Amino acid sequence: MHQTRWGLAAIVVTFCLLSVVHSVVIPLFEAPDEIWHFSFIRFLATRRTLPVQPAEGKDMWLREAGQPPLYSLLSAPLVALMDSSDFPDFVRFNVAHPAVTAGSRSTAPNVFIHTPYERFPYRGAVLAVHLVRLLTVVWGAGTVVGAYLVARQVMPTRPRLALATAAGVAFNPHFVYISSVVNNDATAACLCTFALWLAVRVCRGGTTRKLELSLGLVLGLALLSKVSALALLALVPLALLIAWWRERDTRALLARGGTVFGLAGLIAGWWYGRICVLYGDPLAWRVWLIDIGVHRIGPVELVRQFGQVATSFWSPYDDLFPPPVFWALGLVVVSAAAGWVKLIVRRSARARVNVEGLLLTCAWFVLLFASLVRYMTTTPSAEGRLLFPAIASFSVLLVLGLDSSAIVPQRRIDAVIALAGAGLLLL
Repeated sequence: MHQTRWGLAAIVVTFCLLSVVHSVVIPLFEAPDEIWHFSFIRFLATRRTLPVQPAEGKDMWLREAGQPPLYSLLSAPLVALMDSSDFPDFVRFNVAHPAVTAGSRSTAPNVFIHTPYERFPYRGAVLAVHLVRLLTVVWGAGTVVGAYLVARQVMPTRPRLALATAAGVAFNPHFVYISSVVNNDATAACLCTFALWLAVRVCRGGTTRKLELSLGLVLGLALLSKVSALALLALVPLALLIAWWRERDTRALLARGGTVFGLAGLIAGWWYGRICVLYGDPLAWRVWLIDIGVHRIGPVELVRQFGQVATSFWSPYDDLFPPPVFWALGLVVVSAAAGWVKLIVRRSARARVNVEGLLLTCAWFVLLFASLVRYMTTTPSAEGRLLFPAIASFSVLLVLGLDSSAIVPQRRIDAVIALAGAGLLLL
């Protein structure tokens, strides 16, 4: 156990170092939606109130203001410490970039033109951005720890596999990238991962009031982090039903459900109620579609975009890795799938895992993937980072499949996954 804790500490520290380096070298606002997230945070820091978005004539700088506000609310005090009045005056869009000017064919990689004003020593809004980036690193590190805890619940007698699961999250290049910029994805990933961990503990039975309150608290915070966390509203009842199946105590089921969802509602209900009153639906979906435009696609295009989701799960940029890298990653996933067939067939292999916890872990990934598919059918987005709230589930399934396939030596699986992730980061 002592060695396992040191191993986890080494993984978390390495992740933090990698993320901090990324936060320094990534040019300001080049990450997805970073400028809009920072603009929303700065609004909260300076105005100290939530904005109201009109159905028409929406403020471009507040296009992320319809997102659940937890990340922005927690980041605003850092921005309030700085004099950020120089934002957005120093921001210069690269009008030659296709993302800025429709129809442009420029191959320039940057959406913005960067000047010496952004260089160290940081000041003003530039310093505020870097401080918020450091806060995001903390959320990412929390996700790594949460993934380890989930794996320990699913595979309680296999601490090396839990370390491998944590390494699979920590050394995913895209997750390192997104955990080093101003974005709410790492916050959602962290809170959803801890919600999964608590849900797995609940479904194992023997719940306490402290555990129920903890699940309600984390569920409520997760619902305030990102809309995709709403999929937890299907996962948590499943955990409660599994616990009921063990005990067959309906009164206990109702009491647990009331505690968990009552507390979650107290924490997050105000936000969705406010959105419903202002915009006519609890997700402000119609306002969002007006902003980005409806983008309906057919089944063929949807299947084609699955490839983009798969590659962008690992890579933050197109063409960052050469094709052989993705072929190798695909081979790893296929090998894990083969291991899953072996795991299902052999009872002896299943005896080493917590079946209920594994079921819940699989269910969370399926639920989030289904919500992503629904999102992709209406919006022009096929981004693997939208699966990061279930990155711990994916890592557990990948590690368990590789372990069952016996392709990777069982005593070295944690080191192999860490080295593979390090290799991707070096590329």
